Amino acid sequence: MNNTLIIQIITLLLIVILPIRSSRRAVLLLILLSYSYKSLFITIKLLELVGNILIGRGRSSYRNIASKIFMNNFRLRNNFQELPNNPTILVTTYPITLLEYLVPILIPGNTCLLASGAAKKWMDMVYTNNQCCYIPIKKGGRYDAVKEIVRERLKNSHIIMYVEDKERRYGRSVGNLWKGAFNMAKELGATITPLVIDNVLETMWYIPQPNFEIFVGPTISVLDPVSTLIEVRTLMREKKRLFKNNKFMI
Repeated sequence: MNNTLIIQIITLLLIVILPIRSSRRAVLLLILLSYSYKSLFITIKLLELVGNILIGRGRSSYRNIASKIFMNNFRLRNNFQELPNNPTILVTTYPITLLEYLVPILIPGNTCLLASGAAKKWMDMVYTNNQCCYIPIKKGGRYDAVKEIVRERLKNSHIIMYVEDKERRYGRSVGNLWKGAFNMAKELGATITPLVIDNVLETMWYIPQPNFEIFVGPTISVLDPVSTLIEVRTLMREKKRLFKNNKFMI
C-alpha cells in the first residue's frame, strides 16, 4: 500500500511539472485517477484513521473505517454465519499487506485477537481491552502464561490466533503453521476453527482484482494436535489457491 502511494505521488508530480499541454495533462490525470481511485480512496481512509488515532478516537473509528474500506472497494464474500456459537480458537493465516490487518475487526460477535505484548502500545490505540489480549513479553513460562490467557478469554469470546509462520511462507501460499495453538486446544478441551483470509493484490498502479474472501472452516475437536495441524494447513492451502483463481461476481 505504501509503495503504491509513493508511486502515485511521484507520477502525479511528474504530470503536474512536465512541460506538456493542459489538455494532455488533463487526460493523463484522468487516466491516473481511473486506474488508482480505489487505492487512493483506501489511502485517504487510512490517513483518516491515523488522524483519529492521533486525537484519541482510534478505538471508536477503527471498525467503521475498516468496514468502509472493504465494503466500498472490494466485492467482499464471507461465510461468517458458519462461526460456532460456542467460543472457539480461530486459527488464521498471517497478513501480507496492511489491509489484511484490518480483517479481525470485521468478524462479528465477541472476538479477541491474541497479539504480542510488544505491540500493546500501538494496538491499544485501536483495540479495546475486550477486543485484544496480549501475549506476555517474558520468555520463561510463556506457553503456560498464554494458555491461561486463552483459557480465560474462551469463557465468553472467540480467540483469534495467527498460526502461520510468516518467515516460512511461500509467496502467497500458506507456509508452515505453529503447533502451539493446537496443543493448547487439546489441553484446554477447546475447539479449533480455521479462518482463511484472502490477500489484497496490488500492482504498481492499482488494485486489479477487487474480489476479497474470508472463509470460516469447519470447527474441529482436537484429539491429535499434529494431525489437526496438517488438516488445517491443507485446508488453508487449498482455499488460498481457490481465492487466487476465483473470479466470482456479486
